Amino acid sequence: MEEARACLFGLRCTRDAGVHNILVEGDCLMLIQMLQINRFKIPVGFFVQDILAFALSFDFFFTVFCQEGGNRVAHDLAHLQPYSCSGRLWEGHVPEGIVSRTSNNMYEFINASII
Repeated sequence: MEEARACLFGLRCTRDAGVHNILVEGDCLMLIQMLQINRFKIPVGFFVQDILAFALSFDFFFTVFCQEGGNRVAHDLAHLQPYSCSGRLWEGHVPEGIVSRTSNNMYEFINASII
C-alpha cells in the first residue's frame, strides 16, 4: 500500500512539474502487475485507480518491475524521509551522498548490461 501511495505522490509531483512522459519503476511486483493489467485488489485498488487516472494525463506512461536493490538511489532517498504523513520533495539541491550513490548505481547498471 505504501508503494502505491508513493507512486501516486510521485505522479502528482511529476505532473505539477510539467513532465509529459514518464517511466515508473517499482520493486513491488504486485503493484506493477496491477498497473499493467488494470486489475486490482482492495484496499490497494483505490490507489491503483488513482494512479491509472493520473496516467491519462501523461503523453507517455510506462511501468517496469525492477527487482529490489535494482535502484539503490530510490531506496536511499526513501530512507531519508522519516515516517510521517507528509511527503518530501527535493528541488534545487540533492541530499548528501545521493550523487555518489547515483554514479555507483549507473556504473553497476552499465557493467551488468555489458556482461
